[in-house]
Amino acid sequence: MTEKNWDSFQEKLDETHQWPCQYTFKCVIRAEYYCELEKLKVRGEHSIRQSKGGKYLSFTLQFEAQSSDDVLSVYREASAIPGAVLL
Repeated sequence: MTEKNWDSFQEKLDETHQWPCQYTFKCVIRAEYYCELEKLKVRGEHSIRQSKGGKYLSFTLQFEAQSSDDVLSVYREASAIPGAVLL
């Protein structure tokens, strides 16, 4: 994602959310990158579901976001996971 895209995403977050709030983050990754999720889960409640074939993981994280900066921080960290699909 380019910096312009991050800025646009942050503007949309600020337009649609009242801070602080509960935020739900979701992504899908290849199962071999499970250890990369450890960075994200310490922030709140999370759940992980494995795909039927076992190759992918669906990751859901609910956390208290104080601002759009908190949300962007999670998305930026997750975007570093190879092949991550951020939802």
